[in-house]
Parts: sequence; C-alpha cells; structure tokens
Amino acid sequence: MSDENDSLRPYPIDSSQDKVIEKIVFAKRDVIPRITSFIFYMLTFPFMILSKYLNKRSVIENGEEKNSNEIGPIYVCTRTNAMDSKFFYVVRDGKIWFKPIAAHPDAHWKLFGGNGFIDNTKTPLISLSADGDNILAVDQNQIIHYAKSNQIICQISFDCPQWKIIESRVKWTEKWFNMDGISLIVNLFKNPILKSIENYRSIAMSHKGRDTMYYTDMIGKKHPDPYVGVTTIYILNQDGTRIFFADPWLQNKFENELTTPEEGRFKAETLSASASTVFLIQRARNKNGEEINKMFTRFGVFRKSRDQ
Repeated sequence: MSDENDSLRPYPIDSSQDKVIEKIVFAKRDVIPRITSFIFYMLTFPFMILSKYLNKRSVIENGEEKNSNEIGPIYVCTRTNAMDSKFFYVVRDGKIWFKPIAAHPDAHWKLFGGNGFIDNTKTPLISLSADGDNILAVDQNQIIHYAKSNQIICQISFDCPQWKIIESRVKWTEKWFNMDGISLIVNLFKNPILKSIENYRSIAMSHKGRDTMYYTDMIGKKHPDPYVGVTTIYILNQDGTRIFFADPWLQNKFENELTTPEEGRFKAETLSASASTVFLIQRARNKNGEEINKMFTRFGVFRKSRDQ
C-alpha cells in the first residue's frame, strides 16, 4: 500500500459519524426516495398482510429431546452445525435440533419448529445455516428452505439444565425470494425454488437486518439504513477453492462467484458468514507434518467511493 489513502485505518474517519446511532431510526433521506418508499409501502401493504397471515402457524413441541452429550458443544459453523445471536442449531438424524445459547451448558436439545422437519412429509435434511433471524436448511433433494426464528420465545435458567419453549411460530418456505407482499408478484415471473450445487463442502447464509442496524464499509463510512435487509447465501464447492453466492434479487441460481484467497490456491475446510462478512478456515499441514490453520475474512457488501 504505497498510497497512504489506501492503508487501513480505524473508523470512524469522521468522528461525527458516531452520532448516527442516536439518529438511526430517523435517518435522513432525500425527499423523492422517501415519497417513493411511502407510495411503494401503501401499494404493497395488503400483500404484506396476506403474506404474514399465510406464513405463520403455531407449532406444538413433541417432547423429543437429545442430551448435551449426544451432540456436544458447538464452537464453529459447519455443514451440520450453526448458530446465531440466540440459538445453537444442528442437523442430526435428518432433523433440526436447537437450544438457547444462554441456556445451561448441560441443557438438552429440542426439535426446532415442533418436529425438526421443514414439511409434513418429513423430508430428511442434510445441512443448515443461520444468521440474524434467518435459518436455512437443505434437504436431501438439494432444495434450500428458509424460515424466520424471531417468533420463538424460550424460558431458561442459568442454574438449571431444563428450559422450555413458551411460543414457537415457524413457517418454512422453499421460495427463496420471500419478501412480504413483493414475493407474491416477483415469484410469478421466475422459478422461486433455489437448489444448492452438487457435492458442496459448506453453505452459509448471511443476514444484515435490524439486529445489525448499520455496517461500516472499507473507508469508514457508516451505512445506517435500518429499513433495508441484505440476505445472501454463500456456498463452498467440493474442493474448497471456489465460493458461489445467490441473492434474492438475482436469478435463483448459484451463477455468481467471489474470488478466493491466494488466487484460487487456498483450499478452505469450511465457510461461514454473518451480516456482511464471509469467513474461511483452512486446515492443512506444512512440510514438517505440523498442522497449520489459515483464516481469511472478506467484506461482502459494496464499497462506496470517496467521491460519494
């Protein structure tokens, strides 16, 4: 980095940017975008109400559990292990099990969504990912399913391994584009189902939503808009050298690709993602047979120019 302007520096560059936290809910917008947004909201409001009514159902816990020794602690995300800010998730026996992160270490695992499956036919699941309030599951037919976890309420005790599900409303969908209201129209013009690539090594969903509120780009600019969510699915191919991604606003295929570290020579063991960051871990051995681990992260959202 010969140019001083290209060097990495702590943020914020402008100390006044810190004030964005206090004003985030009332972030300033230009008049025309605000009017357009209001009109768009009014036109789509009936569809949003209809979508929310159709996509919610209350589930009843069936009482089946696994103890902590059967699954063990979760430290990193893999094809069958995932976590978000609230829960741990795993796929075992073709079903999703979960428990609160804040629960007792010896707390049992319970079935997610009542029976652990994504449909009434009990299609076996092979992998999953979670971030924000989104959870993703891949079934044995390679179809990607999506649900929200923000309507699960649990009662826990720090002193007791027992915990209870107070409320659980989970609605799985295989429609990748699932924005309330808008999806009813958009999915009429394209195949709503997204399938994973064959023999993938790892899959990860990233979600920038209300929990994140804002992100800071590479030049220290904070983007405070809390009204716009960003959801992306990243998938690591079989040999760990290529990363493909899918976005709800693009065609429902993994046709887009991110460049990988070391000009494609880096072979990742697993991939994870959260908010706007992609994380790769490599497990290898050097010429002396000693195990070495390399880790890379990459910012996955656009970079604003200094002229803007």
